Amino acid sequence: MAAAGAESAGRAATVRPRAAGLGLLAVTWLTGLSYGFSYAVPHAVLWLYWLAPTALLTAAGLAALLLRLDRAAPAGPPPLPVELPLLVTLALDLYFTLPLREAASAVIAVVALLLLARRVPARAPDLLLALALAWVAWQALQGDWHGIGGDLLPIVVAAGHALLAGADPYAADYSAVTSNPFFYLPLQWLPYVPAAGLGFDPRLVNLAALAALAAAVRLGLRRRPAALAQAYFVFFPVLLSTVFLRAIARTYIFPYCLALAALAWLLGTRRDRGAALLLGAVLAARQTALALAAAVLAGCFRFLGPRRLAGLAALALLVPLATLGPFALWHPHFLRDCFVDLPRIALANNAGNPIATGAVGIVPLLRRLHLAPGFAVQALAAVAASLLIALRRRDDRVALALALGGTDLLVAVGGAQVFEYYVCPGLLMLATGLLLGEADPPPGHGAARS
Repeated sequence: MAAAGAESAGRAATVRPRAAGLGLLAVTWLTGLSYGFSYAVPHAVLWLYWLAPTALLTAAGLAALLLRLDRAAPAGPPPLPVELPLLVTLALDLYFTLPLREAASAVIAVVALLLLARRVPARAPDLLLALALAWVAWQALQGDWHGIGGDLLPIVVAAGHALLAGADPYAADYSAVTSNPFFYLPLQWLPYVPAAGLGFDPRLVNLAALAALAAAVRLGLRRRPAALAQAYFVFFPVLLSTVFLRAIARTYIFPYCLALAALAWLLGTRRDRGAALLLGAVLAARQTALALAAAVLAGCFRFLGPRRLAGLAALALLVPLATLGPFALWHPHFLRDCFVDLPRIALANNAGNPIATGAVGIVPLLRRLHLAPGFAVQALAAVAASLLIALRRRDDRVALALALGGTDLLVAVGGAQVFEYYVCPGLLMLATGLLLGEADPPPGHGAARS
């Protein structure tokens, strides 16, 4: 009886990849819509307005930790046209980046092209994907990158100039660019050194990463119909959504997003050495990757022998040692500055920034209630996520990949400041995990998936 009850509970906690994908799309779209409409909300009630996206993102992170994907039963035919979510995504992008009349005309044109493409249904998703990529690329290059994202792109380019000039980037004078301290880890800004050296627009680095990721997914899944359908249905709509478009146009976050998507894929497909190297790379790119490293350790220590786990951990540590080591020798107190002192100064400087401290996020809401938790919520999210991952009953790598996305999402939303692009890495890891969940069934197992 107890065994039957446990089995029933396990089934209740299991969802189909397509259903989970619809939930992820809803969270992604509503997050973008929240930022799009926030400027019309009266300031007095703005903090209440942010309750909905904060709750949605938090729920998505928790769900990724608690739910398992049902990959045993075939998914059956998709309940909706596979390209419909991508069409909705493109329509939303057009709506938020064009004047209303132009946006309506553009949406009608896209729908017309899609209807024409229905004569050759196999090509309709590819056509829409090409349109969406072209639109994101064109829109991302609008405006002057020196000011469109504040100090985000200018500071990483300035660090590249300092490095190329032979100066210590962590001791250079950036007062002409920003009043904030510079504490970005090396792999966060090193991808933009070519833009500094050759003088091209650093947003092209983001677009190159976007094109590489889209091509890798499209070509890599061409012989896996179920996963390719899930890519059109969930992965590409998330990747090309409004919140990602803003991140590509304004920030340095996208190479990091690409690395996390690759990490989720390698870990989920048991390519452990590659996953270890990529985990080391993200540890050398962003401070919050420490939470991901803890979650990976919690997910693997029960299922890998201690010798193998120690070897993979040593392999992962090689990358941050090789990357952070030279800067630690070059710059006094490098590690303390980057992980403790300068982030604290930056948080204090942004205390009055309504974008960082009054929008999506658990901590901004707590501050409205006159609570000042600091890093406590973020640390609690990381510890709780690691414990939940450690309690998994079996070595399910797809569940682990999804749980890592949930961990990143919870850590981002629980941060002392939350900019809109902070949620992008977690959303992309969840979308990648759902591709793994749509693995084609083995020959003879049920009906073929579409």
